[in-house]
Amino acid sequence: MTRLEFIRRLEAGLKGLPREDVDDILSDYAEHFEAGMAEGRSEAEIAAALGDPARLARELRFEFGQRNWKEARSPSSAWAAIIAFVGLASLDILLLLPIIVTVLGVLIALFVAVIAVFIAGGFVLLAGPFTGFPGGWAVALLAGLGS
Repeated sequence: MTRLEFIRRLEAGLKGLPREDVDDILSDYAEHFEAGMAEGRSEAEIAAALGDPARLARELRFEFGQRNWKEARSPSSAWAAIIAFVGLASLDILLLLPIIVTVLGVLIALFVAVIAVFIAGGFVLLAGPFTGFPGGWAVALLAGLGS
C-alpha cells in the first residue's frame, strides 16, 4: 500500500470528525511516512507497520469519542462514544468468534467424554469381572467415578 492510499483510507475512516482533528491526525501519519522513508524503509513497509487504516480510524474515532465524553458530558457525546466503541468492538467480535466457538466446543466435548467415562466405568463394574457387584447396579454406576 502506498502512502497516498493509506492516507486516503485513513481519511475516509475519519469522516464525520471535526476537520481540524482529521488534519492533525493525517499530518501525524504523513510524518510517520517521512521519518520511515528517511530511515530507508519503503512506503509499503511503513504502511504495514502502521496497520490497517480502517481499523486505525475506528480506534481513533473511539479515542476521540471517549475524549469528547470526558470533556463535555452530554447525551450526544455519550452516544458518539458508544457508537465508536460498537464500531471498534464489532470487528473484534467477528474475528474472535471462531476461536470462542472452538474453545467452547472442546470444553463441551471434554464434559461429554468425562460423563461417558463415568457411566462406562459403572457398566464395567456391573458386567466386567465383578459380576454381582455388592450393592447393585446403582452402586456400581456411582463407583464408576473412581475407575
